[in-house]
Amino acid sequence: DAPSNIVNYGSLAVLELCICGVIRWLDGVRARLQPVAGQETLRTPPGGIPEKWNQLGIYVGVFAVTFSSVAMADSTQLALAVPQRNSMLAAAAFLRPVKEIFQFLEDTTSVKIAFAMGTGNYEPIKTIVLIGVIGGLLAGSVGAALMTGIAYWPEAIEVLLAPGSTGATELYPGCSLLPSSAEIVESARSLWLLTCWTWPFQFCAMVLTGLLMGAREFALFGLSSMAAQFVPRIFFLLRGFLRRPGNEHSNARALGFWGALADGVLAMTLDLVLQACGTSAVYVAGFQGLDSIYQLSAAGAAMPHSTRRTQQE
Repeated sequence: DAPSNIVNYGSLAVLELCICGVIRWLDGVRARLQPVAGQETLRTPPGGIPEKWNQLGIYVGVFAVTFSSVAMADSTQLALAVPQRNSMLAAAAFLRPVKEIFQFLEDTTSVKIAFAMGTGNYEPIKTIVLIGVIGGLLAGSVGAALMTGIAYWPEAIEVLLAPGSTGATELYPGCSLLPSSAEIVESARSLWLLTCWTWPFQFCAMVLTGLLMGAREFALFGLSSMAAQFVPRIFFLLRGFLRRPGNEHSNARALGFWGALADGVLAMTLDLVLQACGTSAVYVAGFQGLDSIYQLSAAGAAMPHSTRRTQQE
């Protein structure tokens, strides 16, 4: 509705202004620290894109990601029935921390790539990229395969995708508005599978995004973010059934595999601790009743970028 849109897009405008202010402040600091004439203070991106257009990529990328999350949350909240929307929220609550477990290597390699590119220490970049891309494909595939196995384990997937559904059907027997746990799982299983099988590609994209940001190719980052957010919209328009109601050199040692592994485990542990509250809240609400978990999804649809960050991070 209008009030939630004002909050969502108003906060997005404030964020864009803050980013613009920080960039202008950094430009002023660089100008005051100008070294001897002839020396370069700021590396230009390899693509040769003018700096103003290059920085525009940051705004485009942030806007595309935020706008897509707001629009999709509002659309799913209005189009899906209560049990299906609840199962969608439950799937996301479970898959997010699982994704973080298999994403631990990508978290650290993306940061290492951006740091190495930003400081001009290019020597370890090839090794880091190989570790990130190959490790991302392997870790993402293993995680997706495990989640696929759970998707076809009836006892487990009914608890994960339809928490509280059995209690609701027992409380209101014969109610045609309450599908059984098996029916909810059947309708939500495709979302579960599609979500987990995007992990290998998302993990590789994280590495390449670190490469783009480290090289200051912000314009390419913005274009890629915008394209990634518009692909689901194009698919949504092409598939009619989806519209039916119902994303200086450093002296530090080069990153090795075990160093990346250790840093990644630390990042993974922090992510899991922060997400535990959000995940447990969803399932506690689910077993309290369908109305309780639906209230969480309604809040997420009203302010998706705020509530989702609270649950995830």
